[in-house]
Amino acid sequence: IVDDDVVEVSNLQRQVLHGAADLGRRKVDSAADAVSALDPEVDVVRHHLRLDERSADLLADYDLVVDGTDNFPTRYLVNDACVRLGLPEVWGSVFRFDAQVAVFWGSPPVGSGVEPVQLRDLFPAPPPPGSVPSCAEG
Repeated sequence: IVDDDVVEVSNLQRQVLHGAADLGRRKVDSAADAVSALDPEVDVVRHHLRLDERSADLLADYDLVVDGTDNFPTRYLVNDACVRLGLPEVWGSVFRFDAQVAVFWGSPPVGSGVEPVQLRDLFPAPPPPGSVPSCAEG
């Protein structure tokens, strides 16, 4: 789990791993506890940091990336890192009562028979700033 933020009241209606008792806690800790409560056999690795160009290579330690980011710069950063590192990406997005989910693999292994596809094939560039409501606004 990668996140540098703490749980706030505005998160509770859309970030269902967190509850009112988690307010003020680091999100990586709250999320790890919620996952462990569901299945104590899951090994949760916490990265309390903001994912950026310098830290994105930490994804190379994993076999699959599940992207639930809530902003366009990070969403495209995750996509680009997955393509560069050859990682499959499960991507999800929710806005009000609409949701999208997709699986991308921009650089599958040669000879795998998997056709490369990435987020930028579907949405080549992020929308201009201010043209789409934020999670809090939505």
